[in-house]
Amino acid sequence: MIKKKLFKYGSVFMCAALMACSFAACGTNTSSAVQNEVAANEQDTDTETMIADVLTSQLSSAPKVATEAKTDSKEETVFVFTKADGQQDHVIVNEKLKNVTGKSSITDVSSLSNITNLTGDETSTTNGNSLTWAADGNSITYQGTTTQTAPVSMKVTYYLDGKEISASDLAGKSGKVTMRFDYTNNAKKTITVNGKTKTVYVPFTMVTGMLLPSDNFSNIEVTNGKITEVNDSNVVFGITMPGLKDSLDMKFDNEKLDLDVPEYFEVTADVTDFELDMMMSMATSNFLSDIDTDDLSIDNLKDKVNELQDAADQLTDGTNQLADATPQLVDGSKALADGTQQLNDQVPTLTDGVSQLDNGAGQLSDGLSTVVSSMPALTSGISQLYDGSGKLFDGAKTLNDGVNQLKAGTSQLADETNGLPALQAGISQYTEGVASAADGSDALASGSAQVADGLAQLQAQLSGENGLMDGMVKLADGSAQVSNGLAQLSDGLTASISEYESNKTKLKTSAQALEAAGTQLNGTLSALGNDNLLIQPATDMYSESGLTTAAQTALANKYMDAYSFVTANASNPVVTALNAGIAANAQLQAAGITDLASIYKNEMVILVNTAANESAGKVENTVNSSVAQLAAGAAQVNAGLQSAVAKKDTLETALGQLVAGSSSVSSGSAQLNSGLSQLKSNNDTLNGGIANAVSGAKQLDAGTSQLTAASGVPALVSGTSDLKNGIGQLSESSPALVTGINALDDGAKQLKIGTAQLLQGAGALASGVTQLNDGAHELSDGAEQLNDGVVELNNGMIQFNEEGISQITSLVGSDADDAIDTIKKVINLGKDYQSFAGKADDMDGSVTFIYKTEGVTK
Repeated sequence: MIKKKLFKYGSVFMCAALMACSFAACGTNTSSAVQNEVAANEQDTDTETMIADVLTSQLSSAPKVATEAKTDSKEETVFVFTKADGQQDHVIVNEKLKNVTGKSSITDVSSLSNITNLTGDETSTTNGNSLTWAADGNSITYQGTTTQTAPVSMKVTYYLDGKEISASDLAGKSGKVTMRFDYTNNAKKTITVNGKTKTVYVPFTMVTGMLLPSDNFSNIEVTNGKITEVNDSNVVFGITMPGLKDSLDMKFDNEKLDLDVPEYFEVTADVTDFELDMMMSMATSNFLSDIDTDDLSIDNLKDKVNELQDAADQLTDGTNQLADATPQLVDGSKALADGTQQLNDQVPTLTDGVSQLDNGAGQLSDGLSTVVSSMPALTSGISQLYDGSGKLFDGAKTLNDGVNQLKAGTSQLADETNGLPALQAGISQYTEGVASAADGSDALASGSAQVADGLAQLQAQLSGENGLMDGMVKLADGSAQVSNGLAQLSDGLTASISEYESNKTKLKTSAQALEAAGTQLNGTLSALGNDNLLIQPATDMYSESGLTTAAQTALANKYMDAYSFVTANASNPVVTALNAGIAANAQLQAAGITDLASIYKNEMVILVNTAANESAGKVENTVNSSVAQLAAGAAQVNAGLQSAVAKKDTLETALGQLVAGSSSVSSGSAQLNSGLSQLKSNNDTLNGGIANAVSGAKQLDAGTSQLTAASGVPALVSGTSDLKNGIGQLSESSPALVTGINALDDGAKQLKIGTAQLLQGAGALASGVTQLNDGAHELSDGAEQLNDGVVELNNGMIQFNEEGISQITSLVGSDADDAIDTIKKVINLGKDYQSFAGKADDMDGSVTFIYKTEGVTK
């Protein structure tokens, strides 16, 4: 899109600038010549001499900035007389040597023959082509002839009702007549552009005019020209620039610049009794001389674009490095998520085991409480048994009571619900809980080790010289360079645009000054009945709608019409009075305004320069807008990267804490595993002791049952001595049993407290592991999103570089240099063409060609 716009603006700029300049200058001069010729015929004066004088006068004054001549110069007017078909017949040249410095003699160079002094009696001597005049301080105007061919040749072809016909045969005929004027530029030059030679033409502008009476010509149509009504006739102008299209055969970024430059002039009309008076043409090469070729340069823009390209390449390299690093981050985060998921899956096993352990501890504590509450009865029974054994011999009734009490105690001890068997059941559940906790502890240790490894890998990928963090820092540096480069390019373009704005201000000031001067005349001019005569260039050119291409064409036609009107009606009393008033105004004379015609010439000059300046400004404004958008996007990218780099240390610190925490979890799980193993070993010993106690309680219960039997009492009586000794030993051991049972009860209570705390800690651990697992998955998802974003960023940067930056750089490549260089050299060829018949090297020169084509008469 940018390329197409620049190509379009370049074409419009060249075509508008060159054609507007030539249209303004040549059109006005030819109009003057034809109008004055009509007046001369009416006055029966020498038509040929009058036309030569008028065209020479108009050419010397239009359209240039009024400056006072300070050096000697040579003005050359070449009169080319042709036949009705345009073929050259003979050539007369007028030379005016301006002796500004008051030299006593003037040395000139000329190839003319038949030289005659036209303005005085000064004489000359010749030496080959060198011609020395005894000027005596005066300027010299002389005339001569030559057989040289004019630099622009002309061919006129006539058609009647679509068929070609000779001029002589067309005289007196009626029908649809077409006259086509073809021009050939013979002034070829070879130039060198960037080491390559090419053929171009001196940029001549050719203007042809003719008078078509309304009585004989109607329905007039013109190609590459204009029609103006004067009294009862139509003045038709044709404007061409032969050879310019071939000279500007240029390319922008390998696309040909196709300029629509007119090279022929054609008139078609319905004619009655065809007859045509002589036709006048003018050719000049100096109407592009006001264009300053030093301003046609793109070197500064190229320097800024090259800096932008370098910075964009660095940013693209940075995004490539980031794109290479992010897949490693994705792999590490996935490994971390897998490890935390395994750990989270094992946590329910741990919490279930701890819960079972807590339940078993509760049951053990309850059973031991029952045993403790039964111990007083047991010790009392033993005491009574001991006392009864001592009194055994005192009576069977006392023994029977003691045996019954003993039976009650042993029954309680052997009871499956409240005795030692219940204690054994609690110990078994406790054993199962410890085993489950040990299994969960093993899974916890394995999972925490995987988490620690995953975090360590992640830390290694993020940190280090070529890690993700380092890549982000380098990317931020490259982004800053791009942002700075775009800012510098924008500054350069802004400065260049300000120059166009300055030129615009100067031109607007000139237009306003001219409009202010014309305000004094507009009231009088309105009486002439032609709105185009109103002098208001500032209002015309600086309206809200802007100076569009259509507006430029309309204004050019307006100023041409105004110029033609005042020159054609020079004898009108209103025009005569206004011209006299202007001539008497010293301030207007100092500004180069000598009459009404010069005002409209100045309007045309301001219009041409304004159109050229505005067209050039649009090109740089378009590029500047694109660069501004790129600068805004680069600034946003840089701001985001700088924000990410600013959080680099925070991310690395948090990651270090996470690694340290995972190590603490791994260490704690190992300690928990060791403690559970020891607890399991102690539980096995406790379980064995309780089993022995249950067995003894059952045996004791069986023995008391035998004592209560009828057959047991006699045996008891017979063994009272042994029983007393055994009961004595039992009585001595009962305090130790009480102490052991109490200690066992205290231990069960502490165990219950510990398992409750363990259960609470297991819940907290489960919650923490869940959070860790969720965080790890979020990190994994974020890493994948980051990777996708980095890939998009990398692709975007490549596209940004290839389609944005590279496209801009391609627009200012060698094709643009070639185009600018060609334009400069073509313009300079026009400036350098200063003489047809020759001139001295130390003298400035100018040359104008006036063609007189004989008419067609019956």
